[in-house]
Amino acid sequence: MLCYDANLPFNFANSPFWQPIFDAVNALHSGYKAPTYNALRGSMLKNTVDEVNNYLEEIKMSWRYTGCSIMADVDRHQTMFPNQLFGIVAEVNPEYVVQFVTDSEPSYKTVGKRLEVVYGTFFWTPRTAHCLDLILEHLCKPSVFSHIATTIERAVTITKFIYNHGDLLNLMRKKFTGGKELCHPASTRFATNFISIQSLVLNRKSLQQMFVSDEYSTSRHSEVTKGLLACITRLVPHEATQDLITNQIENYREAKGMFGMKLAIRHRTKLGPVAWWNQFGGDVEELQSFDQNPQSDLQCDWV
Repeated sequence: MLCYDANLPFNFANSPFWQPIFDAVNALHSGYKAPTYNALRGSMLKNTVDEVNNYLEEIKMSWRYTGCSIMADVDRHQTMFPNQLFGIVAEVNPEYVVQFVTDSEPSYKTVGKRLEVVYGTFFWTPRTAHCLDLILEHLCKPSVFSHIATTIERAVTITKFIYNHGDLLNLMRKKFTGGKELCHPASTRFATNFISIQSLVLNRKSLQQMFVSDEYSTSRHSEVTKGLLACITRLVPHEATQDLITNQIENYREAKGMFGMKLAIRHRTKLGPVAWWNQFGGDVEELQSFDQNPQSDLQCDWV
Protein backbone atom coordinates (compact mmCIF):
# COMPACT_ATOMS: atom_id res chain seq x y z
CA MET A 1 0.00 0.00 0.00
CA LEU A 2 2.99 2.31 0.49
CA CYS A 3 3.57 2.70 -3.25
CA TYR A 4 -0.08 3.56 -3.90
CA ASP A 5 -0.40 5.93 -0.95
CA ALA A 6 2.80 7.83 -1.77
CA ASN A 7 2.15 7.70 -5.54
CA LEU A 8 5.51 6.03 -6.18
CA PRO A 9 6.23 4.82 -9.74
CA PHE A 10 6.08 1.05 -10.15
CA ASN A 11 9.69 0.87 -11.37
CA PHE A 12 10.57 1.77 -7.77
CA ALA A 13 10.42 -2.01 -7.21
CA ASN A 14 13.24 -2.48 -9.76
CA SER A 15 15.68 -0.62 -7.53
CA PRO A 16 18.55 -2.80 -6.27
CA PHE A 17 17.79 -1.44 -2.79
CA TRP A 18 14.14 -2.61 -2.78
CA GLN A 19 14.54 -6.19 -1.48
CA PRO A 20 17.43 -5.34 0.87
CA ILE A 21 15.07 -2.92 2.67
CA PHE A 22 12.78 -5.80 3.64
CA ASP A 23 15.70 -8.10 4.41
CA ALA A 24 17.10 -5.49 6.81
CA VAL A 25 13.71 -4.93 8.46
CA ASN A 26 13.19 -8.68 8.92
CA ALA A 27 16.59 -8.96 10.60
CA LEU A 28 15.68 -6.31 13.19
CA HIS A 29 13.69 -6.76 16.37
CA SER A 30 9.93 -6.32 16.28
CA GLY A 31 10.05 -2.84 17.85
CA TYR A 32 11.89 -1.18 14.97
CA LYS A 33 10.50 2.25 14.10
CA ALA A 34 10.51 3.48 10.50
CA PRO A 35 12.35 6.77 9.90
CA THR A 36 10.19 9.88 10.11
CA TYR A 37 9.55 12.46 7.42
CA ASN A 38 11.96 14.93 9.05
CA ALA A 39 14.67 12.29 9.40
CA LEU A 40 14.38 11.28 5.73
CA ARG A 41 14.68 14.89 4.49
CA GLY A 42 17.19 15.93 7.14
CA SER A 43 19.94 13.92 8.80
CA MET A 44 19.49 10.73 6.74
CA LEU A 45 19.63 12.68 3.47
CA LYS A 46 22.73 14.55 4.61
CA ASN A 47 24.46 11.31 5.63
CA THR A 48 23.66 9.74 2.26
CA VAL A 49 24.97 12.77 0.35
CA ASP A 50 28.17 12.71 2.45
CA GLU A 51 28.59 9.00 1.76
CA VAL A 52 28.24 9.50 -2.01
CA ASN A 53 30.64 12.46 -2.00
CA ASN A 54 33.22 10.46 -0.07
CA TYR A 55 32.90 7.66 -2.60
CA LEU A 56 33.39 10.15 -5.45
CA GLU A 57 36.46 11.58 -3.75
CA GLU A 58 37.98 8.10 -3.56
CA ILE A 59 37.43 7.68 -7.29
CA LYS A 60 38.93 11.08 -8.06
CA MET A 61 41.97 10.27 -5.91
CA SER A 62 42.53 7.11 -7.97
CA TRP A 63 42.77 9.12 -11.21
CA ARG A 64 46.34 10.23 -10.43
CA TYR A 65 47.38 6.56 -10.50
CA THR A 66 45.02 5.02 -13.07
CA GLY A 67 44.25 7.94 -15.37
CA CYS A 68 40.78 8.92 -16.51
CA SER A 69 38.80 8.71 -19.77
CA ILE A 70 36.18 11.39 -20.38
CA MET A 71 33.20 10.43 -22.55
CA ALA A 72 30.92 13.20 -23.82
CA ASP A 73 27.70 11.24 -24.36
CA VAL A 74 25.47 13.93 -25.86
CA ASP A 75 22.04 13.40 -27.38
CA ARG A 76 21.91 14.08 -31.13
CA HIS A 77 19.40 16.86 -30.56
CA GLN A 78 21.62 18.59 -28.02
CA THR A 79 24.71 20.71 -28.56
CA MET A 80 27.82 20.79 -26.40
CA PHE A 81 29.89 23.92 -26.92
CA PRO A 82 33.72 23.95 -26.98
CA ASN A 83 34.02 25.92 -23.73
CA GLN A 84 31.96 23.22 -22.00
CA LEU A 85 34.36 20.51 -23.15
CA PHE A 86 37.38 22.53 -22.05
CA GLY A 87 35.66 23.15 -18.72
CA ILE A 88 35.18 19.41 -18.20
CA VAL A 89 38.87 18.76 -18.81
CA ALA A 90 39.83 21.53 -16.38
CA GLU A 91 37.49 20.13 -13.73
CA VAL A 92 39.02 16.65 -13.97
CA ASN A 93 42.60 17.98 -14.26
CA PRO A 94 44.37 17.60 -17.65
CA GLU A 95 47.22 15.68 -16.01
CA TYR A 96 44.87 12.80 -15.22
CA VAL A 97 43.04 12.62 -18.57
CA VAL A 98 44.12 9.77 -20.84
CA GLN A 99 41.60 10.23 -23.65
CA PHE A 100 38.56 12.34 -24.52
CA VAL A 101 35.80 10.35 -26.26
CA THR A 102 33.04 11.97 -28.36
CA ASP A 103 30.99 11.24 -31.47
CA SER A 104 32.92 11.45 -34.72
CA GLU A 105 30.75 14.21 -36.16
CA PRO A 106 32.79 17.09 -37.65
CA SER A 107 32.01 19.57 -34.86
CA TYR A 108 33.11 17.17 -32.11
CA LYS A 109 36.14 16.06 -34.10
CA THR A 110 37.26 19.69 -34.49
CA VAL A 111 36.95 20.37 -30.76
CA GLY A 112 38.63 17.07 -29.91
CA LYS A 113 41.64 17.92 -32.06
CA ARG A 114 41.81 21.35 -30.43
CA LEU A 115 41.88 19.70 -27.01
CA GLU A 116 44.80 17.54 -28.14
CA VAL A 117 46.77 20.58 -29.33
CA VAL A 118 46.01 22.79 -26.32
CA TYR A 119 46.86 20.23 -23.64
CA GLY A 120 49.16 17.84 -25.50
CA THR A 121 48.83 15.16 -22.79
CA PHE A 122 45.93 13.04 -24.05
CA PHE A 123 44.21 11.89 -27.24
CA TRP A 124 40.81 12.55 -28.73
CA THR A 125 39.06 9.28 -29.63
CA PRO A 126 35.84 8.84 -31.63
CA ARG A 127 33.11 6.89 -29.83
CA THR A 128 33.10 3.30 -31.08
CA ALA A 129 29.30 2.98 -31.04
CA HIS A 130 28.93 6.08 -33.21
CA CYS A 131 31.56 4.83 -35.66
CA LEU A 132 29.77 1.48 -35.93
CA ASP A 133 26.48 3.26 -36.50
CA LEU A 134 28.00 5.26 -39.36
CA ILE A 135 29.33 2.02 -40.87
CA LEU A 136 25.90 0.40 -40.63
CA GLU A 137 24.29 3.49 -42.16
CA HIS A 138 26.73 3.32 -45.06
CA LEU A 139 26.08 -0.41 -45.57
CA CYS A 140 22.32 0.22 -45.72
CA LYS A 141 22.58 2.53 -48.73
CA PRO A 142 21.24 0.85 -51.91
CA SER A 143 23.94 2.59 -53.94
CA VAL A 144 26.66 0.90 -51.87
CA PHE A 145 25.41 -2.66 -51.27
CA SER A 146 22.08 -3.15 -53.01
CA HIS A 147 21.73 -6.74 -51.77
CA ILE A 148 22.00 -5.59 -48.14
CA ALA A 149 19.37 -2.90 -48.68
CA THR A 150 17.11 -5.49 -50.34
CA THR A 151 17.60 -7.92 -47.46
CA ILE A 152 16.73 -5.23 -44.93
CA GLU A 153 13.61 -4.27 -46.90
CA ARG A 154 12.47 -7.89 -46.97
CA ALA A 155 13.16 -8.31 -43.26
CA VAL A 156 11.15 -5.17 -42.48
CA THR A 157 8.28 -6.49 -44.62
CA ILE A 158 8.21 -9.80 -42.75
CA THR A 159 8.35 -8.27 -39.28
CA LYS A 160 5.73 -5.62 -40.13
CA PHE A 161 3.38 -8.26 -41.50
CA ILE A 162 3.66 -10.32 -38.30
CA TYR A 163 3.51 -7.40 -35.86
CA ASN A 164 0.59 -5.73 -37.65
CA HIS A 165 -1.62 -8.80 -37.11
CA GLY A 166 -2.27 -9.50 -33.44
CA ASP A 167 -3.47 -13.09 -33.86
CA LEU A 168 -0.44 -14.00 -35.94
CA LEU A 169 1.88 -12.29 -33.45
CA ASN A 170 0.31 -14.22 -30.57
CA LEU A 171 0.67 -17.48 -32.51
CA MET A 172 4.36 -16.78 -33.09
CA ARG A 173 5.06 -15.88 -29.47
CA LYS A 174 3.10 -18.68 -27.83
CA LYS A 175 3.88 -21.63 -30.07
CA PHE A 176 6.89 -21.02 -32.29
CA THR A 177 9.44 -18.66 -30.73
CA GLY A 178 8.83 -19.30 -27.06
CA GLY A 179 8.03 -15.67 -26.36
CA LYS A 180 11.10 -14.36 -28.23
CA GLU A 181 10.64 -11.15 -30.20
CA LEU A 182 11.80 -10.42 -33.73
CA CYS A 183 12.10 -6.68 -33.14
CA HIS A 184 14.56 -5.38 -30.58
CA PRO A 185 14.67 -1.57 -30.63
CA ALA A 186 18.21 -0.21 -30.47
CA SER A 187 19.55 3.30 -30.06
CA THR A 188 19.61 3.82 -33.84
CA ARG A 189 17.44 2.72 -36.74
CA PHE A 190 20.36 1.11 -38.55
CA ALA A 191 21.34 -1.05 -35.58
CA THR A 192 17.68 -2.06 -35.16
CA ASN A 193 17.56 -3.27 -38.77
CA PHE A 194 20.54 -5.58 -38.37
CA ILE A 195 19.37 -6.86 -34.97
CA SER A 196 16.00 -7.72 -36.53
CA ILE A 197 17.73 -9.59 -39.35
CA GLN A 198 19.73 -11.53 -36.77
CA SER A 199 16.51 -12.42 -34.94
CA LEU A 200 14.94 -13.64 -38.19
CA VAL A 201 17.95 -15.84 -38.89
CA LEU A 202 17.98 -17.27 -35.36
CA ASN A 203 14.25 -18.00 -35.53
CA ARG A 204 14.18 -19.02 -39.19
CA LYS A 205 13.15 -22.64 -38.63
CA SER A 206 10.44 -21.66 -36.16
CA LEU A 207 9.02 -19.07 -38.56
CA GLN A 208 9.11 -21.52 -41.45
CA GLN A 209 7.19 -24.01 -39.33
CA MET A 210 4.66 -21.34 -38.40
CA PHE A 211 3.87 -20.40 -42.01
CA VAL A 212 3.25 -24.06 -42.97
CA SER A 213 1.39 -24.91 -39.77
CA ASP A 214 -2.29 -25.85 -39.65
CA GLU A 215 -2.99 -22.77 -37.51
CA TYR A 216 -1.65 -20.42 -40.17
CA SER A 217 -3.05 -22.35 -43.14
CA THR A 218 -6.57 -21.99 -41.74
CA SER A 219 -6.14 -18.34 -40.75
CA ARG A 220 -7.70 -15.44 -42.64
CA HIS A 221 -4.28 -14.04 -43.57
CA SER A 222 -3.30 -17.23 -45.37
CA GLU A 223 -6.59 -17.52 -47.26
CA VAL A 224 -6.51 -13.89 -48.42
CA THR A 225 -2.88 -14.15 -49.53
CA LYS A 226 -3.46 -17.41 -51.39
CA GLY A 227 -6.54 -16.02 -53.10
CA LEU A 228 -4.78 -12.85 -54.15
CA LEU A 229 -1.75 -14.67 -55.57
CA ALA A 230 -4.02 -17.10 -57.39
CA CYS A 231 -5.91 -14.19 -58.96
CA ILE A 232 -2.72 -12.47 -60.08
CA THR A 233 -1.33 -15.68 -61.56
CA ARG A 234 -4.53 -16.44 -63.46
CA LEU A 235 -5.50 -12.98 -64.68
CA VAL A 236 -2.04 -11.56 -65.48
CA PRO A 237 -0.28 -13.61 -68.17
CA HIS A 238 3.20 -12.03 -68.05
CA GLU A 239 5.52 -12.93 -65.16
CA ALA A 240 7.26 -9.54 -65.22
CA THR A 241 3.91 -7.80 -64.74
CA GLN A 242 2.99 -10.26 -61.97
CA ASP A 243 6.19 -9.27 -60.16
CA LEU A 244 5.43 -5.58 -60.59
CA ILE A 245 1.94 -6.00 -59.16
CA THR A 246 3.11 -7.91 -56.09
CA ASN A 247 5.72 -5.22 -55.40
CA GLN A 248 3.11 -2.49 -55.88
CA ILE A 249 0.75 -4.24 -53.47
CA GLU A 250 3.49 -4.01 -50.86
CA ASN A 251 3.86 -0.30 -51.62
CA TYR A 252 0.13 0.08 -51.04
CA ARG A 253 0.21 -1.83 -47.76
CA GLU A 254 3.26 0.06 -46.52
CA ALA A 255 1.87 3.43 -47.70
CA LYS A 256 4.86 4.22 -49.91
CA GLY A 257 5.02 6.77 -52.72
CA MET A 258 1.75 8.61 -53.36
CA PHE A 259 -0.03 6.22 -50.99
CA GLY A 260 1.97 7.71 -48.11
CA MET A 261 1.01 11.33 -48.80
CA LYS A 262 -0.91 12.92 -45.94
CA LEU A 263 -3.62 13.90 -48.40
CA ALA A 264 -4.00 10.28 -49.56
CA ILE A 265 -4.16 9.01 -45.97
CA ARG A 266 -6.80 11.60 -45.00
CA HIS A 267 -8.97 10.76 -47.98
CA ARG A 268 -9.01 7.00 -47.35
CA THR A 269 -12.30 7.47 -45.52
CA LYS A 270 -13.54 10.51 -47.41
CA LEU A 271 -13.45 9.22 -51.00
CA GLY A 272 -14.97 6.11 -52.47
CA PRO A 273 -12.57 3.31 -53.51
CA VAL A 274 -12.74 4.10 -57.24
CA ALA A 275 -12.25 7.83 -56.76
CA TRP A 276 -9.42 7.24 -54.29
CA TRP A 277 -7.61 4.91 -56.68
CA ASN A 278 -8.04 7.32 -59.59
CA GLN A 279 -6.64 10.12 -57.46
CA PHE A 280 -3.66 8.43 -55.80
CA GLY A 281 -2.89 5.28 -57.80
CA GLY A 282 -0.87 6.91 -60.56
CA ASP A 283 2.42 5.39 -59.37
CA VAL A 284 1.10 1.82 -59.69
CA GLU A 285 -0.50 1.57 -63.11
CA GLU A 286 -0.23 -2.22 -63.28
CA LEU A 287 -1.87 -2.68 -59.89
CA GLN A 288 -4.53 -0.12 -60.76
CA SER A 289 -5.36 -1.95 -63.99
CA PHE A 290 -5.51 -5.26 -62.12
CA ASP A 291 -7.78 -3.85 -59.41
CA GLN A 292 -10.12 -2.37 -62.02
CA ASN A 293 -10.37 -5.70 -63.84
CA PRO A 294 -13.98 -6.91 -63.35
CA GLN A 295 -12.73 -10.50 -62.91
CA SER A 296 -10.43 -9.46 -60.07
CA ASP A 297 -13.38 -7.82 -58.32
CA LEU A 298 -15.28 -11.06 -58.53
CA GLN A 299 -12.49 -13.33 -57.38
CA CYS A 300 -10.34 -11.21 -55.07
CA ASP A 301 -10.84 -8.98 -52.04
CA TRP A 302 -7.34 -7.99 -51.03
CA VAL A 303 -7.68 -4.49 -49.62
